[in-house]
Amino acid sequence: MAMRRAFMIADENDIKSLTLPEFIKFCHDYRILISGNEIKELFGEFDTNRNREINYEEFILSFVGEMCERRKRLITILFETLDKDKIGFVNLDEIRNSFSPTLHPDAISGKKTEDEILAEFLDNLQYHFSLLKSEKEQENNQINLEEFLTFFNNISAGIEDDDYFEDVIKGGLNLEEKKPKKKGWKSIV
Repeated sequence: MAMRRAFMIADENDIKSLTLPEFIKFCHDYRILISGNEIKELFGEFDTNRNREINYEEFILSFVGEMCERRKRLITILFETLDKDKIGFVNLDEIRNSFSPTLHPDAISGKKTEDEILAEFLDNLQYHFSLLKSEKEQENNQINLEEFLTFFNNISAGIEDDDYFEDVIKGGLNLEEKKPKKKGWKSIV
């Protein structure tokens, strides 16, 4: 979340992308001590589609990487389960209504209350999609599979163990009646 906020602050023209001047300012503001040439080189590394801007997804993906196939399959199955009418979109309200932190590892361990987990999940979900979509696009509250995978890819980055990730997903969305393993989250961003 901190990285997302930093990106959005640096995005002075609010287009969900950073230009080179914005990126240079970002590096200086966060006291990243590299030369002008190194900043340009780093900018080029983040600009994977070579459009001379770093969009939010390029930026975050460079830090978190991509989910392994096992996790992608799990999230795809989750999406298909939520997409009951098989139209290729899931409504944000459907996700909200399906999320129940009763079996979430942090609820079971007492680390967080169910209300805290629910609020954190919903805040992250809403914030993530507000970054990806214009206000007009947000009005329909619809999320396609690619957007859904991107959201859960960011969650995945904070969980090292595949079994634990599966337990978190199944436990949070009550897809399976089994107690998750009690392992901690990895802090990444």
